[in-house]
Amino acid sequence: MIGVNHLFISFVVPIYNTEKYLDECLESLVNQDLPDNDYEIICINDGSTDGSETILKKYRKKYKNIKIITIENGGVSNARNLGIEVAEGEYIWMVDSDDFILTNILMSLKNVAETYSPDIIDFGAYCYYEQMTKTEYLAYQKHELLASSFANNVYITRSLFKRDFLKKIDIRFDIRISYGEDSLFKSTCLVHKPDIYLIEKAYYFVRFREGSALSSDTEESRNKKIVSLNIVTEKFKKYYCNCAPELKSSMADLLMSNLWMLLAVLAKLPSTEAKPYLNDLKKKGLFPYKRPSECTLSRSYSTNRTDFIGKVYDKIYTHLNTYIGFYLMQIWCRMYDLHKSFSHK
Repeated sequence: MIGVNHLFISFVVPIYNTEKYLDECLESLVNQDLPDNDYEIICINDGSTDGSETILKKYRKKYKNIKIITIENGGVSNARNLGIEVAEGEYIWMVDSDDFILTNILMSLKNVAETYSPDIIDFGAYCYYEQMTKTEYLAYQKHELLASSFANNVYITRSLFKRDFLKKIDIRFDIRISYGEDSLFKSTCLVHKPDIYLIEKAYYFVRFREGSALSSDTEESRNKKIVSLNIVTEKFKKYYCNCAPELKSSMADLLMSNLWMLLAVLAKLPSTEAKPYLNDLKKKGLFPYKRPSECTLSRSYSTNRTDFIGKVYDKIYTHLNTYIGFYLMQIWCRMYDLHKSFSHK
């Protein structure tokens, strides 16, 4: 039972140069069916150099439950850790500043929390791509990405975490990681066998956009992904090898999805650059690596193509031995680059 004088939710919102989307995000957080003294919105301004700070100050003047903490740029994991430290709510909801949530849903979440008091409340999301037209977006948002299980719902933005549970297991984000930090955080929670309440509805809108950490394909972003996914994949292998039998399937899915993501990044590199990383994976027993029998992956989620080529890619990604699959992905990448070079002439 949530105490009368306690906050229900602490939103933790890391912000770095997202002025284009910040209004939409904050509007969704303040337009809720709970009084503002029942929840707080902690905005971590992670060294933004655009107009994000001006927007934050505008909202703080209007809404007393908005708090602003400005720090030097240290990355999303560092910002989220700070938010967890200062949060006062019974539950913590980490929201990305270029996304938004459904309006008027906090009362239903509070009812779940007061009735069941789970360690984690999980739900689904609407996923869409920024380049869509309004008509396409309205049609596409009907397709909910629902959480069929906690392990399949790797994005922390689609979960409410009880603050006392996070404190009990003493968990924080690994600040070395800028890619895959969500899945590592949530799988670490899973190892501690939390009580999870799953809501078969979508409450969150996740935006896929050019320039985001997820979509960026610069040399710097690729290097960060390689470092991050190396750490995450090695951790998941340990979890898979040592976890309880009832977690084997979930950990196998997480291990293989992250390993394939890493190999997909390496496949885009010249062979001479990829070789040292592949040798490192060999030493860790991850290349080649046979798909565990417990793995249930049927899609890669690395491409939104649903045609024959997309289906072939999904088959390679989810079922083949990593050694064979990697070199097929290399061929895929070379052909794609060749196609681009001809199309621009």
